[in-house]
Amino acid sequence: MKRIVKFMVLFLIIYYTKGYTQTAENIITADHYKILNIKQEYFKDIEDLKRPYNEKIALLNSNPKALMQIQGWMALKNGIVFNPKFLNQFFSSEITSFATTIKDQSVEKYFINVNTESKTLSIGRSIDFREIFFKKEERNLQKMANILTIYTQAGVKDGFSNVYERKTGTNEYDFSSNLGIGLRFNHFFNGVISYKDTAKVSRVNKKIIDDYLKKNVGNYYDVAGSIKEDIDFLKNTEDPKDYQQKKESYYDSKYYEVYKGIIDKQIAAIKKEKLYSYYLAFWCGAEIYKPITDKLIFSTLDSVTVNKNKFRDWRFDVSGNMLFNHSNGTSFKLKAIYSRFNTNDFILKNASAITINDIRTINDTTQVVNNTNLAFYGVYNEKDVQTIKGEAALLFFNNTIGLSGAVEKYLDYDIKNWKLGIPVSLKDKEDKPTINFEIVWREIFKTHVVGINAVYSFGKFLK
Repeated sequence: MKRIVKFMVLFLIIYYTKGYTQTAENIITADHYKILNIKQEYFKDIEDLKRPYNEKIALLNSNPKALMQIQGWMALKNGIVFNPKFLNQFFSSEITSFATTIKDQSVEKYFINVNTESKTLSIGRSIDFREIFFKKEERNLQKMANILTIYTQAGVKDGFSNVYERKTGTNEYDFSSNLGIGLRFNHFFNGVISYKDTAKVSRVNKKIIDDYLKKNVGNYYDVAGSIKEDIDFLKNTEDPKDYQQKKESYYDSKYYEVYKGIIDKQIAAIKKEKLYSYYLAFWCGAEIYKPITDKLIFSTLDSVTVNKNKFRDWRFDVSGNMLFNHSNGTSFKLKAIYSRFNTNDFILKNASAITINDIRTINDTTQVVNNTNLAFYGVYNEKDVQTIKGEAALLFFNNTIGLSGAVEKYLDYDIKNWKLGIPVSLKDKEDKPTINFEIVWREIFKTHVVGINAVYSFGKFLK
């Protein structure tokens, strides 16, 4: 009887010990299913991109006259070697490197730009919609589709931007007359990437995945061993729901960390070994700028009496952009802009202001200059005008120097402005532009000017 009891106790110990161990293994496998199967998922995503082509080929197979079409679709299908998440990260990174001025899309979270051409200082915040709709750890693997930018703009004179100043003509202190706020929205379309050797690209991608997983994840047992150490912080969590929530959040974060690590390695290899031929990126945008203070425009009809006119130069723009970048370091950018804005006759006529002295009589024999104003001669009239503008830039030597041109046409007036330039882009260690200047020859309202425009971007200093 005692032997039977001992046997039963031993059986129960072995049974429950085995059951506990099996349960633990099942939990580990389920928790890390995504991480352990990243490689399979990576290539499954590529196959999902090929599915529409397979469906078209299947429909055409029944038509003996569609051989050329079938071969065309087969070539397109076989040319798909990049994972969608790779493409999302690649185009996001590349477009970011071309965010140079406030007039282009800015993908820096916070930025400060000084533009010597428009003599403005812009401080802004860009909101990538991925911040709203995706968790922090998975944002970089999603497509950069929409960005909303909010900024404030002030005038720059003698290297200084006034916010609060004494007004000329009134001697009263008030906010600067060059202060305004702007709102810009950009939408990014799917890009196009062309590569030289699809078989080599596939081999490089597969090797990077295998090497990265082996180094950072290892085989199943290594993962299982590291998992038990990783989840030590969960041991004191008594609430089952809280435990499950923390565990899922932790493993999701690990999954995206590993996935992004693989893609970063692939992007570095693709660029270093020049495995792609070129890529095309497309985006469009809309922007509105609204001054929050008035500018005083002085005018006169008799060189004696000075009229004070309040002016606000609001503006609305719609633009379309195309960027072509070759792996040899050459890029070509096109931009088309439709603008509608507020201006006045003095600007349209490129009029020059004259100096008018306000004379004050002290007595019958003494007069003094009370104040001096710069005023435009003529009647002040505001104009709501429309323009279309085309810009093109060709850059060489890793996109550091090149040629540019622009033409602007006023739709309601016989006015055409143009510009020719030699742009130069100085970059940081991450190959992103920080200082951009351009040697320019331009005609503005039939006046020729030669000079240098510069844009200083300080976004990288703000975290």
